[in-house]
Amino acid sequence: MNPAIYVTSDLASLLRRFLATHPVDDAALMARLDQWPPHSRMPMTEWWALLEDIQAHLKLPALGVHIGSCVRPEDSGVMGYMTLHCQTVGDALTHFQRYQGLIHNFSHLQIEPHAGFIRLTWDVDRGISTQLSDEVFLAGLVTHVRHATGQRLCPHAVHFLHPAPGPAAPYEEWFGCPVDFDWPQVAIDMPLDALSTPVNTHNPHLLTLLEKQAEALLAETPQDAWIEQIQKRLVEQMTRGTPSLERLADTLSLSPRTLHRRLDARGLNFRQLLEITRKGLSRHYLDDPSLGLAEVAFLLGYSEQSVFTRAFRRWFGETPGQYRRRKTRR
Repeated sequence: MNPAIYVTSDLASLLRRFLATHPVDDAALMARLDQWPPHSRMPMTEWWALLEDIQAHLKLPALGVHIGSCVRPEDSGVMGYMTLHCQTVGDALTHFQRYQGLIHNFSHLQIEPHAGFIRLTWDVDRGISTQLSDEVFLAGLVTHVRHATGQRLCPHAVHFLHPAPGPAAPYEEWFGCPVDFDWPQVAIDMPLDALSTPVNTHNPHLLTLLEKQAEALLAETPQDAWIEQIQKRLVEQMTRGTPSLERLADTLSLSPRTLHRRLDARGLNFRQLLEITRKGLSRHYLDDPSLGLAEVAFLLGYSEQSVFTRAFRRWFGETPGQYRRRKTRR
């Protein structure tokens, strides 16, 4: 398989969390999980292999559903938090479709209306996933919706592509709906009335800010995959204050010295990388007229708008306000 087909390595944390309550005696497996730091990309084939190895140890019926039921918002990074601030389930699903690439790029999601429900389907243009992986993603999606709404919302139906690995009863009990196998595509049907269910933590302001971060993450395509991982983490840290080498190293489970050494090997230091990331994002944010200058400064992790203004003038020879006015006149 093309090594560029990936899944977010944040899912390694999901597997470690699951194995904390379902331990396996396999030091090599745990070491493989530990090699994947947050906010990087794991080859899809490695994700599949990890699930198969866990199944070989546990032999648990509907294993992927059990793992998917442990999903937390942080397992899908910015997108997970963003959907928690949507207004309704329908709004959250629309955002999920738009930003699924932040979780994986193996298949594309389509949402189609039907009589009494909408159907979410994933194509097979890049091949066929595994049954275990499909179980994790569908159960994880339902878990996330239930967490966001505080209700045990049930799909209208769930459809798996592979033959049934066992009795359908465990699947139907957990999903709360009919579950079919041997379908042409993986699909999940959601009742239309569920789409209007409100999200408990709806916050339109935070949603707007997180949408900008998600767009920036989708747009960023650095040549160095490790630098891409660091920049994604920096973007997430910016709305929590000025990022620091120490905080960044901690989130990557590295010592500050190790992080400094790895950056130095690429001809960078932390201050330079932070500035490169801010500079690359600044005009992207400013191009959105719905964001005020103070909000752009906040998104970039500046404590004061004036500090951002000085940095922008140094980078581009004009203030953020002058840049916006010049763009508007075009």
